[in-house]
Amino acid sequence: MGETSLSFRVRNTRHYFNMSQLLVIGCGAIAQGLYLPWIAKDRELLESTILVDTNPDLLSEVSYSFGIEQTASKFDDHLDEASVAVVLTPPKSHFPIGKQLLRNYFLLRIK
Repeated sequence: MGETSLSFRVRNTRHYFNMSQLLVIGCGAIAQGLYLPWIAKDRELLESTILVDTNPDLLSEVSYSFGIEQTASKFDDHLDEASVAVVLTPPKSHFPIGKQLLRNYFLLRIK
């Protein structure tokens, strides 16, 4: 599996992003209708995706439907493995999740 590297400066500090793993946090309608179908079209991206949801039944069903092998119930277990995240959770959780990811120098998309 190849590796995509994204490098840039963050506030006068050097931090290099290796997109070795992508966290998709949340398995709801936006994930299933927009993001995961797009990810599923790219085998390399699909293999590097970690799908995260606190609902184990939904997580199992969605990961099976889209062929995602790596799953987790907590995103913070994977902060050392990934540097890019898409947050697709209910709006009330956006701030605390985004804050923790930004503190760990993640590239971040919140929807």
